[in-house]
Amino acid sequence: IKDNWLTKKQAEFWNTVYTKGLGEFFYKNKIDFRNRVQFPYVLNARAHSVAFPRANASLLLFGGGKDSIVSGEMLRRAKKRFSAFSVNEADGLDGLAGGILLFCFGAFGVIAYVKGLTDLAVFCAVIIGSLLAFLWFNVFPARFFMGDTGSMSLGITLGIIAMLTNSALVLPIIAFPLVLESLSVIVQVLSKKLRGKKLFLSTPIHHHFEAIGWPETKVTMRMWILAAVCASLGTILGLLGAGKLS
Repeated sequence: IKDNWLTKKQAEFWNTVYTKGLGEFFYKNKIDFRNRVQFPYVLNARAHSVAFPRANASLLLFGGGKDSIVSGEMLRRAKKRFSAFSVNEADGLDGLAGGILLFCFGAFGVIAYVKGLTDLAVFCAVIIGSLLAFLWFNVFPARFFMGDTGSMSLGITLGIIAMLTNSALVLPIIAFPLVLESLSVIVQVLSKKLRGKKLFLSTPIHHHFEAIGWPETKVTMRMWILAAVCASLGTILGLLGAGKLS
């Protein structure tokens, strides 16, 4: 970052985003973050903006941790419009996130192949093969786990593929179970703040189903069924051109 790119107000904003967004990391590692994050600025700097083809709406992909929620909230308060897509939220039951992603990448693989984007279709097929191998050991009772590294990277990859296939608008449909996981958390937080009580017994929503007595395997299987239906519907809409941004 060059000094003359930031005004004092801009520097203070990004200082807050980083210190609040990394709060849990600092706390767990017993790091005193005070005065460690200081974005440079000059008093007489002019605010500069970078040209972006879709300045009024950006796609922000992040995990489901508290740090990500804080960072997203900071961007929202800065009047940035964004949509959040989370895979990390679904990575709470054996086989859940991996199974949902399997259908999502399958859908975009079909869209890419039909549109003649062979490289992307092959890439999706490679990810599908990797997920199948992973799920062999991740289904209940799991021996391997995806973790933040896998869920966040695959979530970002899914979003990029949606944009490269010009099918970003059908992404929320194809990945609706993942959107549902994130929305349940958002609704729960808003309900507690505005109504003073919880709407769900626990969130993300797969924990709510567990709380009402569903076995873990039942929750996972039914979410897989929902993922298959949504992926099929999204694929049809994507092939009909409904997902184009322009």
